[in-house]
Amino acid sequence: MPFSTQQVLAFLVVIFGGGFVIFSLVKAKKLPGLAEIFSVVLSIGGGYSGGGLCYQAAFGTKNFGDFADDKLVIALGGFGVFWVSLITIIDLFKRILERAEHGVPEQQDLAPEPE
Repeated sequence: MPFSTQQVLAFLVVIFGGGFVIFSLVKAKKLPGLAEIFSVVLSIGGGYSGGGLCYQAAFGTKNFGDFADDKLVIALGGFGVFWVSLITIIDLFKRILERAEHGVPEQQDLAPEPE
């Protein structure tokens, strides 16, 4: 029985979101921030959707109606969304590695120190 798009996306979100939390706990010995977890989740969703759009526009049989002549532009836009999502996920994992190596705090307080 094939899985629906929503089931595949939910599976990827749980795997990568959980993997990100576990990676942070193992490497940096602390939980990542909620904003970072949501960034991973949204990047997985964006990457999956962008990759699917790129594939459908380039190779699929979907009817794009009035935009049928713009399939190349649509495919490039889908690839762009996929690429930005991939770079975001890579940067988040690099940030965890930096925290583990240098002990950089999770968030820097921008408020001045009281004297």
